Amino acid sequence: MRRPGVPEIFLYLTICTGLLLAACKPPNRGEGVVGKAQSPVTDLPQDFASRLAAADPSRGRQLFLACAACHTVAGGDAHGVGPNLARIFGRRAGSLPDFEYSDVLREAGFVWNPEKLDAWLGAPGEVLPGSRMSFRPLHEPEDRADLLAWLIRATGGVDGDAPGRGPG
Repeated sequence: MRRPGVPEIFLYLTICTGLLLAACKPPNRGEGVVGKAQSPVTDLPQDFASRLAAADPSRGRQLFLACAACHTVAGGDAHGVGPNLARIFGRRAGSLPDFEYSDVLREAGFVWNPEKLDAWLGAPGEVLPGSRMSFRPLHEPEDRADLLAWLIRATGGVDGDAPGRGPG
């Protein structure tokens, strides 16, 4: 019997993740409609800081469970299908030397910050067309803020040294 290769495993994990996400809804925030379609790019500038300040990191941890199918967050943890996200903020996209990124991500030319990750989580195809990362976008700005608030804490914050920083 032939062992599955990376493409088959990736396809299987993508399908499983899609089924999992289709079956799960983000936890309710108490107010507002979860999942209503909004343009994730237009709501960034004027209210991003206030959304992040009002965010619920414990709810963000629940939202991250869908991401945990592919990503880890603790320093020293192995990569999954996706890279470990420890110290992601301030790190150049596609720059971890021990992870095999797509060409699109490796050549993205930007540094991850909360605003960029907010846009990515809301509309990955607009931020990096052609990326091979597959996930259900978070259309609700508050969902993204909650997830980001937790990620900032769980991955080591926004300041400090992070692997992969710097030019080139």
